[in-house]
Amino acid sequence: MNANGKHLQRLTHNDVSDTLPSWSPDGTRIAFTSGRSGDYEVHVIDLATLAVTQLTGLVGEKGAGAPHWSPDGTQIVYEKFISNRVKRRPGFRSGFSHKNIYVMSAKGEDQLPVLPDPKPGSDTVIMRFYPCWSADSKRLVFLDCTWKGKDQKCKISVMRIGGKVQVLQDIHDKLGNDALTSGIRWIENDTALLFALRKMDNPNAKVYNLYRYEFETRTIKRLTHTLINEKQPDWIEGPLSVSPQGKLPTLWGEKKQTFSQ
Repeated sequence: MNANGKHLQRLTHNDVSDTLPSWSPDGTRIAFTSGRSGDYEVHVIDLATLAVTQLTGLVGEKGAGAPHWSPDGTQIVYEKFISNRVKRRPGFRSGFSHKNIYVMSAKGEDQLPVLPDPKPGSDTVIMRFYPCWSADSKRLVFLDCTWKGKDQKCKISVMRIGGKVQVLQDIHDKLGNDALTSGIRWIENDTALLFALRKMDNPNAKVYNLYRYEFETRTIKRLTHTLINEKQPDWIEGPLSVSPQGKLPTLWGEKKQTFSQ
């Protein structure tokens, strides 16, 4: 639909959930999570033809989602289930698995972890969620959670491509370690983060609200104060200059608007 909520168009028609869409930088494709194959996997829809292609789960272990495009449109980062062979113990539901952050080409090739995969059968469950590429292509942000017994700790982390992981400890010093986020986005030219967060250790905070974290000042600002969930935020700086291969330069915002009219 348009930014004003008009010209709503349905793109997929099936009886399973299609969730967590991510628009490609050139405005021609959308990556999303779908359960149409029996497991939730990453798919891409071509907006010109509405043809859908499954990218993950074709070989090896099943289960992937939350895709996000690299700024140049050549790669997709996503979260992937690693193993359902985690040791059963009190406090864990059946099928609890590790999750890791992976990256692949826009065609689904070269699917590789950005961090070492957790080992199957470990007493500690590691789950990494909601990866998002920075606009300068140099960093990824994601939620990094560990569970051991009933003890849960979740922290927002930033990783330089091919480099080290930095935990944003400022956030958790103020909001606690026992929190879940639902979507993280780079904003304001990579100078800040926007995310939805729910504090699990506070029985009075059962819903997600939106927060903004600024890197330079290391400050956190709560943006919403509601009794209903505020989840999966997104951000756009304005029309972005792009030049798809073999085509004339255009504006990202204009490309999307042309499709939705």
